[in-house]
Amino acid sequence: MATSIIGFKEKRIDIDDNFLLLGLSYIKQSSESKNNPDWFKDYVNNIIDVMLDVKPVGWGYMELDDYIIDDERKVFFNDLIDKTIDGLKNRDSNIIDFKEVNYLLDLKGLELWKEKHFVDVEYVLRFLDDLKILLDDNTPLSHERLMKTHSNKNNSN
Repeated sequence: MATSIIGFKEKRIDIDDNFLLLGLSYIKQSSESKNNPDWFKDYVNNIIDVMLDVKPVGWGYMELDDYIIDDERKVFFNDLIDKTIDGLKNRDSNIIDFKEVNYLLDLKGLELWKEKHFVDVEYVLRFLDDLKILLDDNTPLSHERLMKTHSNKNNSN
């Protein structure tokens, strides 16, 4: 599976593209009901929307340093990630089926996932947990899940 990289300060995580894009989609959904600060609106427009539009399979690289520049922003982003995690944990199903993936990622034509394809919510939750670890200055780079590609035992595209 293709992977992309997310960086913050000196840390990097290597993430399966499907989990990255789905995680960003869910973060964006979680933020839509909030009165977001301008910096986060810029982040959604300049980073999340572009990543979801381009779908950089195997070559995506996101640096959070330009947007998460102080503790206030870090707290805001962590709270939003927590809200996203809570929403995913409270789903009726632990499976993100092909229809939901096609909708969230706005897939068309040959990109469309078929009936046999799905993603276990657990993989998106792991990505979101890793994103929180990435933002935590007190968690060393040697944390067991940083700099490792997530397991690809799901049945994704």
